[in-house]
Amino acid sequence: MSAESLADLVHRELSFERLAELAQREDALVAGGRWEDLVGLQTERDVAIAALPCAAGLAELPLLEHAARRSHATEQALVAEMARVGAQIAALGRGRRALSAYGSEPEARLDARG
Repeated sequence: MSAESLADLVHRELSFERLAELAQREDALVAGGRWEDLVGLQTERDVAIAALPCAAGLAELPLLEHAARRSHATEQALVAEMARVGAQIAALGRGRRALSAYGSEPEARLDARG
């Protein structure tokens, strides 16, 4: 194997390993609720994907499968988190309406007493 093809092979393996490592970091950020850091990691992931060779070999298949599983798990976690936050926002809206009904009445009584 020539030095050039060995260098290409090492770069190729590192690129796919990087993708798998980014998927694990992404999973950890989602689990920790670190949304701002997740946006930065997405940029890193886009750069890593752009640097990948056009075709993966059989040696890279386990890394790609691992990255795909992590990515799918992260997607599911994000969907669940969005549903949780959506429910909290809806509850806050209901609570705000209920509080506004109580909030206007005492002011009216205070004004009437003068």
